[in-house]
Amino acid sequence: MFAQQKAVRRASSNWKISATSIATCVQESCRWWSDGYRVETPIGSFAPKLKLLGEHTDPKTIHGRDIEYAGIEFIPSKEFIKEGGKNREGYRKSEAQVGNSQMYDEKAMDEALRRCMRLGYATIPEFMIFSGLKRDSAKAYLDSLCKGEHPRLWKVRESRRWLYFPKKDSTTE
Repeated sequence: MFAQQKAVRRASSNWKISATSIATCVQESCRWWSDGYRVETPIGSFAPKLKLLGEHTDPKTIHGRDIEYAGIEFIPSKEFIKEGGKNREGYRKSEAQVGNSQMYDEKAMDEALRRCMRLGYATIPEFMIFSGLKRDSAKAYLDSLCKGEHPRLWKVRESRRWLYFPKKDSTTE
């Protein structure tokens, strides 16, 4: 059957699968699984999974009623794994920046901080929105602006959040 499937696949690159052929395939596969056979396909093999009921140490004490059907086991083929892994790098949106590279763009961070300061202070969640950073990175960036010889911000704890205010001689306003 596997050789026939490959031949059919090679013969037509645009083969269509009808509901009838899928139903037939499932019916035949179920018949083979019930007889204990493994079903080989181009994407891998499917085999019935069996388990023993109870504790058995001697193989001679195992009877048919001690074996239970436990589902279908799928083992992907090497070709399927190789084809599935081809475009691993393509899952991100092309316009999205990777990691925290935007954190090192001073102009973008200054613009995000300026937009956050519309109420006279910035919060971490608000800065996350405008900068595109994750929470820990946004907090680390705002905290770094509060340190050093000439800090640009000072922070105050209000309830459960930090408010970052600009220093009076700062250029963030």
